[in-house]
Amino acid sequence: MSRLWAPVLRPAWLLARQTLASRAGLALLVGFVGLDLLARSALPFAVAASHARADEIGRESRLLLFGCITLLALLRASRWRPVLLGLGDLGLVATVCLSALYLDCIVHLVVGSLDGLLFRADPRPGWMELGASIWLATLAGILALSRLEPRALGLVFLLLAWWVPVLGLPAPDAAGALGEGIPPTPWSAGGFLPMLVPHLWAVGYVCLERAQR
Repeated sequence: MSRLWAPVLRPAWLLARQTLASRAGLALLVGFVGLDLLARSALPFAVAASHARADEIGRESRLLLFGCITLLALLRASRWRPVLLGLGDLGLVATVCLSALYLDCIVHLVVGSLDGLLFRADPRPGWMELGASIWLATLAGILALSRLEPRALGLVFLLLAWWVPVLGLPAPDAAGALGEGIPPTPWSAGGFLPMLVPHLWAVGYVCLERAQR
């Protein structure tokens, strides 16, 4: 395993840095940070403030930001394909996955730190945010093997990522609680299995694409 990840650490970091330093990356980060701060600041004055909580708004905005920043990393990786192909298929997948995880960590540090300083929110990521990062990063890594043009590749990623509600992450099943005081199982079969569908479609498309070459 170390032999797989060691050669891709630097390319993954370079890909993440170039993605975040691009105009689209900076605009996306600044825009979502501003939107998150505005939503949290305006929440006490909202008419339906009793039906929403600030932490829920922050979590949803971060999930959406994770998806957008992962898409940017995938599109940039498609332009770097001639260079990344030298890493092999597994190296390419690992590079894109690790780069997306780098970006998600940076995004969470920036947004979470601001929320903690300004609104005393808990900066620690929840299980849904961690799951979103891994889920989106692995999906982007599989699609990086495709030879689609950047626009078509981005469209495929968006379609597959939104196949499952809330970027492919199931909500805890309250009906699965074992009893009073015992929390429900967060990953029920009805919620976990649909998460595999986009990845299977991505693998199937890549295999079909290679079979037609």
